[in-house]
Amino acid sequence: MATNKFEYSPSTVESTTEAILEAQSLLPGADLSALSINTRETKANAKTLLYSVNTPSYLALTAFYEVAGSNGQLWVYAGRDDGYPLVMNCLFSGGECKVPIPTMLYSPNGWSIYCQGDATNYMRIGFQVSRVGGASSQILYPGQDTYINEALPTTNYGSAATIQLRDTGAGSDCRSLMKFDLSVIGTGKTINMASLSLKSNSTRLVTDWRINAMLTDWTDSQATWQVRKTGINWGADGCQSGVDFRTIPEWQGNISIAQNVRYSFDITNVVREWYEGSIPNYGILLWFGTVDGLNVVTPYSVQAAAQADRPILSVSVSG
Repeated sequence: MATNKFEYSPSTVESTTEAILEAQSLLPGADLSALSINTRETKANAKTLLYSVNTPSYLALTAFYEVAGSNGQLWVYAGRDDGYPLVMNCLFSGGECKVPIPTMLYSPNGWSIYCQGDATNYMRIGFQVSRVGGASSQILYPGQDTYINEALPTTNYGSAATIQLRDTGAGSDCRSLMKFDLSVIGTGKTINMASLSLKSNSTRLVTDWRINAMLTDWTDSQATWQVRKTGINWGADGCQSGVDFRTIPEWQGNISIAQNVRYSFDITNVVREWYEGSIPNYGILLWFGTVDGLNVVTPYSVQAAAQADRPILSVSVSG
């Protein structure tokens, strides 16, 4: 399972209170694990801007307090200030972040990071920014996407403007499918980063969101809860683990969803496998692995009227 927190060795941390200038942003194609991490810190018991950049870029970050019992907050906006969409808000209670901090987020408008301390102890933010540009990056829309609905097991949703995820345990679960064509990347490249970005059309706290690689092929205009293609059943209704999709998730975690905010998920490992031919590219399954109430999460699909709402796969390559 891919981690959803950016890990690093303290020996690689660059302690600095200087903001990285836009011109110093790191070009894609480099191995993130080999790059230095820049840190900023604050004690201020008020929302404080720690970093800002306005070029299209990836962001990897971590955050911590110097004292375990400290409290504070972290805000990350997909743009150069807090007027842009809020992508992440972390609450630090007793020095521990209570929601996952994803890595390799992508924003076409750059990033801003805000932080609030407790007026006594330092909260420190470690971050890397990799600027996107030229042939070294690709922004891909899904070639196909749809969702399947347990309550309407023979209905197809391939033309719907949203996909849906739900696990009620009451016979009305919804799972979503998505597939990307990587042929535009060309051959002989190295996949460095791949981030799935979804814009939500709903609000809720999600427990146990999972993204798994598909093992069987499907067609978005034909798939239902019962069949993956016309006349061809899933291994079991709703997709069968270990048969229709890989058992170990590519991404797994809890996440607080707000309407009209984009959320990004690191799926570098499986995109690299598709590109290198280790497994067939049958796309991904998005679902909730734990029964989680009656509310449904409805990210926009590739059929959304506004291009800005549609899912994207941001891929950074070298070679």
